[in-house]
Amino acid sequence: MPFAKWKRLLPVVLLALSTALGISCSRDPEAAKKSYLQSGQEFMQQGKYREAQLQFRNAVKIDPRFVEAYFRLAKAELAMAQWGDAFSALQQAAKIDPNRLDVRLSLGQLYLAAHQYDLAESAARMVLEKTPNDAMALQLLGTSFMGQQKYDAAYATFARTSELNPNDAMTRINVGLVAITLRRYAEAERNLRRAVELDPKLALAYTDLANLYRLQKQTGEAEAVLQQGIAANPDAMPLYFLRAELLYGQNQASEADSLLQTLEEKPGQKPQAFSAIGDFYLSLQKPERALAIYQRGLAANPQNLDLKIRVAELYLNTNRLGEAEALCAEVLKASRRHTGAHVLRGRILLAEGKLDEAISELQHQIADTPDSAMAHYVLGLAHLQKGAPELAISDFQNATRNAPGMLDAWLALANVHLSLNDLKIAKGYAERCVRLSPGSVASRRLLGTIFARNGDYGLAREQFAYVQQLDPRDPWVHVELAKLLRAQKQTAPAEKEFETALSLRPDFPEAWNQYFDLLIATGQVPKALARATQIANAYPDSVQAHLSLGSLYLRLRRYPEAKPELQRAMELDPQMVQPYLLMGSVAQQLHETDSAIARYEAALKLRPNFPPLLTLIGNLYLDKGDLVTARKYYEQALAANPSFALAAGNLAWVYVLQGSNLDVALSLAQKAKQLMPEVDSIGDTLAWIYYKKGSYANAKLLLQDCVRRSPQEAGYHYHLGMVLMASGNQQNARSELQAALKLNLPREDANQAQQALEQLQQ
Repeated sequence: MPFAKWKRLLPVVLLALSTALGISCSRDPEAAKKSYLQSGQEFMQQGKYREAQLQFRNAVKIDPRFVEAYFRLAKAELAMAQWGDAFSALQQAAKIDPNRLDVRLSLGQLYLAAHQYDLAESAARMVLEKTPNDAMALQLLGTSFMGQQKYDAAYATFARTSELNPNDAMTRINVGLVAITLRRYAEAERNLRRAVELDPKLALAYTDLANLYRLQKQTGEAEAVLQQGIAANPDAMPLYFLRAELLYGQNQASEADSLLQTLEEKPGQKPQAFSAIGDFYLSLQKPERALAIYQRGLAANPQNLDLKIRVAELYLNTNRLGEAEALCAEVLKASRRHTGAHVLRGRILLAEGKLDEAISELQHQIADTPDSAMAHYVLGLAHLQKGAPELAISDFQNATRNAPGMLDAWLALANVHLSLNDLKIAKGYAERCVRLSPGSVASRRLLGTIFARNGDYGLAREQFAYVQQLDPRDPWVHVELAKLLRAQKQTAPAEKEFETALSLRPDFPEAWNQYFDLLIATGQVPKALARATQIANAYPDSVQAHLSLGSLYLRLRRYPEAKPELQRAMELDPQMVQPYLLMGSVAQQLHETDSAIARYEAALKLRPNFPPLLTLIGNLYLDKGDLVTARKYYEQALAANPSFALAAGNLAWVYVLQGSNLDVALSLAQKAKQLMPEVDSIGDTLAWIYYKKGSYANAKLLLQDCVRRSPQEAGYHYHLGMVLMASGNQQNARSELQAALKLNLPREDANQAQQALEQLQQ
């Protein structure tokens, strides 16, 4: 082995050697375990956490009841972010010695991190029973009360801590923050100002005090506090960012940019500063300025992988996929096992529509680093795109298990369940998001949307009011308010909210589409078309603008006018699937089946193995009577996602039409019905298979339900009539068959129904 490799291995070799010598030279287990403990503590002081972990584990091997070693082992594992291992070590220590208060406090902190506030409260109370004035336990208790939204109890606890430690700045901050929650602003100001006096170097005291002034719209006071904080803490980036945000809010963008430039140009500025400044501009939706900052940081630190990843992510988010891929490859060349780069590669593949490759990349990364929350989260996004929400839910849950504080994963869980109309589950997740981050606009907005969908309009308005307080310039909240007003049939106020949203963000497709939908639903078609045309003219290079206008024409069945708008959208972004789908829909409406198939096939090249699209193409071949090709597409859809119910139900129907594989058809239809019990066409398919197999009672129940829910569907009446006839109920059979014929039953089925009626009359 070359000398350089031996040199790198030397610390590990020496550690192993010292371990072996320790075991062989000491026949006294007590001395040996203490030796390992001391060695581990020395490694901890040097920041060598993995070596420390090994020594502490050696100590507990000698004495499985060595509480101090378990406690120290947990500290080492916490330093390496091995939360699960640390939790296990602390639990073992607590089991051996229930009276170790420091162990109880550490467990409580982990419960807090996992947002298990009731368990954190229990841990704090256990310590306080032994030592009623323990400041750390009181801190833990107060924070657990905050997490449970028991604000009065939190205030009393923090106030008591403040009495015990009147000169502790952090305690004053806690009292101040709870006072803000309780709207005791004068008391909050007094405590936060005292925190600044007690510790002028504590940046958090200035930011919290400035935010209090902002809440009360006292902009001048907030500005003065931040200037004071920056003077006392010239390297405290949060103070610069908050002041810049304040300046942007006062339309003083050049002053804000100048302030951040001062921060960027500080001598010897670290790469992390460039990352943070770029992130700030991203939060203001200024990607080009963020990119410039990242690139300047990269020019000063060309080997910094974190900045490379940030630049690559920005390229990805602005659809510069080639540049993103090149930078990602650079990072992987420098660090083959770089988790962030592998996850980013998965996201790039996702953006390119290479779903299977993205899923494979992310699954391999999870196999290497199963605790990577981001890998699980992005895998969930991939499964969502592939039309597999149940797999996505599992992925997002894995992400939250590995990172309980990952707000994006919790939001994704809430949104998936909302899309599935599981309002109760979605509400639970959204409420957890709000508890996790009370100041999150996305969490409040989502919870308000769920309340509105559930008809709880008062609660919805309450959440939207929070959003407006948190971000007065958020256009989304006005869209949500407009939808809420529409649900309450308040058309004029709803229109006003849409216009407000568009005044805040004129290029807002979600607002356009929802607004046009309202105008059409209320008979204002000319106004909808005029507004959509105005937007398309104002944004001639916007894919979404042409897509919106084309969709509007399609909805109004003005197909010749829809075509050029959708064609323009395809030209502007050839990689976007939706224009192809809409053009396919135009062709379908014009009964140009082959043209529709061609459009959908083009979309399929962009989204290979996408079950809904494969099923849609299969349906067109089914309409053409090409059962062999239809079956091929349905089978492809099920190969991509075995739980895609529509493909399973339609494949079962193909088997019925082919007059073969009835047992397989039954199995497919039963599975589809279980997955999507509310879809009548699946129930009809399953019923017809029961009929073919002579199980008339089962068929009758299903078809009666289909007819009740979709009384205008001729096929359901026809099938029910045939089932009733087969089971001997001639009178009701005649009634159903006659209803089917009145509802314009397709020719072949109509002939069968007519023959059945003639047979009944004999």
